[in-house]
Amino acid sequence: NPEKFDSLLSLLDKEGKNRKVLSKKDILEIVKENSRYFSSDYDAVMYTLLIQSNLKRILFGLPEKPHTKYFVHYNNVNKKKWEFNIDKHDKTLKNIMLRYFTYYSPATLADFCHWSGLSKSFVEGKFNEIKDSLEEFSFNNRKYYLPKDDKDFLSLKDSNIINDNKEVFLLRKFDPLFVCYRHKDWIASPSQEKEVWRASAVIESVLLIGNRLSGTWRYEIKGKNMNFNFFMFEKPGASEKKKISEKAENLALFHKKNITEI
Repeated sequence: NPEKFDSLLSLLDKEGKNRKVLSKKDILEIVKENSRYFSSDYDAVMYTLLIQSNLKRILFGLPEKPHTKYFVHYNNVNKKKWEFNIDKHDKTLKNIMLRYFTYYSPATLADFCHWSGLSKSFVEGKFNEIKDSLEEFSFNNRKYYLPKDDKDFLSLKDSNIINDNKEVFLLRKFDPLFVCYRHKDWIASPSQEKEVWRASAVIESVLLIGNRLSGTWRYEIKGKNMNFNFFMFEKPGASEKKKISEKAENLALFHKKNITEI
């Protein structure tokens, strides 16, 4: 019923101007008093109204953890803080790139473009301006970058610790390992990548043994119990199985659950 829905939006607009701030409880009361034309439940109507009121710039949700509780009318929002300032554009872009290479290095420029969604032609000029603050090395005919004087990485890069490490890691879904990098052939074969990066852009939880991508994993919780399923790309040895089980047990302990099956 578009006309009645628009009348509810107009009512929110009016009440927002009068009260300046509306709580979710206030909005729900407005919905209950004025939504008898709708067959859906009150909560569904309220959330649809909140979405539309934000899109139409009637109400602005005040950021709060763990979720938004209060909404202020757009007339009372200090919009100058968010006005686009062309003078800050270049500085902001360079700052974003420096942060990316600080936290996700070593990485290529193509990796940054993949992560940010920006084209190479758009960022290349500003990237050249920050290159002096980055260390550069080549691997598989690609140029990788990291912050200069990153002593932890530089000491690790030429050592054997990476190859010798048998530590087990249970990375969760959408881990930066598969989100933040364009190239994944340094750790995953094409067939393995398909097992991790699934349909609808769902990125599976992955299992690392040392520096090897060794499989994916899932868990399910049923009451006080927790089951783990590991889908291995390679057959693990006895010691590796033990480490995987220990990691699963620690995760179950974190969730305050009992493991029933691995």
